[in-house]
Amino acid sequence: MPHATIFFKGGLINASYNCVDRHLAKYKNKTAIHFVPELETDKVEHVTYQELYVRVNEFAAVLKYECGLMAGDRVTLHMPMVAELPITMLACARLGIIHSQAFCGFSGKACADRIVDSGSYYLITMDAYFRGGSLIDHKEKADIAVRRLHKRAGRSRRSWYGSAIPANILKEPDGRRTDVFVNDLLKKYYGVRIEPVPMPAEAPLFLMYTSGTAGKPKGCQHNTGGYLAYTAGTSKYVQDIHPEDVYWCMAHIGWITGHSYIVYGPLAIAASTVIYEGIPTYPDAGRCWKIAQDLDVIFSTPLRQPSGRSGRSVPTSRRSTITTSSI
Repeated sequence: MPHATIFFKGGLINASYNCVDRHLAKYKNKTAIHFVPELETDKVEHVTYQELYVRVNEFAAVLKYECGLMAGDRVTLHMPMVAELPITMLACARLGIIHSQAFCGFSGKACADRIVDSGSYYLITMDAYFRGGSLIDHKEKADIAVRRLHKRAGRSRRSWYGSAIPANILKEPDGRRTDVFVNDLLKKYYGVRIEPVPMPAEAPLFLMYTSGTAGKPKGCQHNTGGYLAYTAGTSKYVQDIHPEDVYWCMAHIGWITGHSYIVYGPLAIAASTVIYEGIPTYPDAGRCWKIAQDLDVIFSTPLRQPSGRSGRSVPTSRRSTITTSSI
C-alpha cells in the first residue's frame, strides 16, 4: 500500500478563515499586506486585516454569484506580484475553490497547458504590471491562452483586474464576450459577506505545477489542513515570526515558497507580509535594502546581496535593519 500522510481525518477547516477572519478581533487595524509597487513614485499600499477581509469577501461573492463556482471547482490564476493575487487566492479558499497560480513569466501557451491539465474553467489574470521600469502587457498572454483553449476545449471565460492597457475584448466563437472585467463586477458586491465554507482537512487547497524544464509540467496537490499547519508552524516556530513583525519572503507567489511564506504562513499567524511588484535591482541594486528600511522589515528569506554583475555594492546604511535566513 502506498505511503500516505493524512492530517486530522474527519476534521473541518477553512484556510481563508484562518488567515483572515480569526485575526479581526485583535488585529483588524494592523497591516496584513504591504504592497510595494516597482515605481518609487507610486504609493505603497498598506492593506489592513479588516480591509483584507472586506476585499476577500467581495471577490468571493464575484466568484460565487457571477461565475457560479463552488467547492471543488478549479481556477487558474496568471497574475503578477500584486496585492490582488493573495486576495484572489484567499477568496478561492473561502469557497473551497482549488486555485492554481501559474508564474506570471510563463507564456500564454504554458498558461493554457496548465488550464487544461488542471481542469480549470476560469482564468483570472491582469492587464499589465511593471517590471524593470517598463509596463508589461500581460493581457496578451491571456489572449493567447484563451485562443488556444477555444481550439482545444471549446468555450472558456477569463477575467482580470485593472485597465492600464487598452482592452482588446475577446469573444467566443458564437459572438459572446470572453473577457470579464473584475473591477466592474465588484461594484455589485460592495459590502457583501460570504461565509467561509467548512472544508475537510484533506480537501485540496491549491495545485502547484513544476516549471516544465524536465518535460511536461507536473501538478502537485496541496491539501488544506496539513499544508496550513506546516506553513503556520514553520513560520512561528522555525522562523520565529511574531504578529508584530513585518516579514518579507523575497520569492515569487508563482512558486511554492511564495505561496507558503508570502501568503499562507505569515497571514496564518497574523504577521505583516510584504509583496514587491518588481525586480530587486530597479532602479538600482539597493532597492531591496531601501524597502526593508522603509517598512522596518526585521526578517527575510531568501535574500542575497544584490551586487556582483552590476559592479555596485550596497551602502552599509541600507543593510542595517534586516535579518536574513534560509529554510
